[in-house]
Amino acid sequence: MKFNLLTIVILIPLLGGCQQPNREKEAMQLAEGAMKTFGRHSNVDSTNRALYLIDSSLKLYKSPKLYFCKYQIFTSNDDQLSALHVCDTVLMLDKDNFAFTLEKGCTLEKLGRLDSAFSYYRVALDLINNPHSFNGTEIGIDYERIVITGLLKDTASFNKLVNEFRDKYKGSNDPYFQVYSQQLDNFRREDYVN
Repeated sequence: MKFNLLTIVILIPLLGGCQQPNREKEAMQLAEGAMKTFGRHSNVDSTNRALYLIDSSLKLYKSPKLYFCKYQIFTSNDDQLSALHVCDTVLMLDKDNFAFTLEKGCTLEKLGRLDSAFSYYRVALDLINNPHSFNGTEIGIDYERIVITGLLKDTASFNKLVNEFRDKYKGSNDPYFQVYSQQLDNFRREDYVN
């Protein structure tokens, strides 16, 4: 009897661990269904159904990717307070999450809270150099640094960083150089904030 009880006590956590990839897969499928539902129809019912599916996926597996789907639904419906709540939730789970730090800044700016928005842009700028927070290529890191500098409305630093970026990568064969360079040529803060 003791052996069976011991076996059960040991196997339960192991079986739960074996089901984790299945839970993650099921959560991602629910989120995909949510985004398809939301993308096809833009009415209250489809929005509520999409949010229900996202919440169900989050019960199975908590992931910033899933929270980002929820964030997108709220921002698409111009529900900035709910979007801000999603940012806060992710940042409570991972205070060094670059994407949600930056998104929180954008959301705060949409709410007219510029001082708070700029504080989060500065935090995001600091997080770029943390490989745990932002895992990108060197050119991606440099590009994001320029974008955030633009969001901070620091025109002199923005122009300086753009020139340094072009000098640094113009001779490289990096496929992103042309894309990033064009985006910087046409940079408008509103495109990033909205």
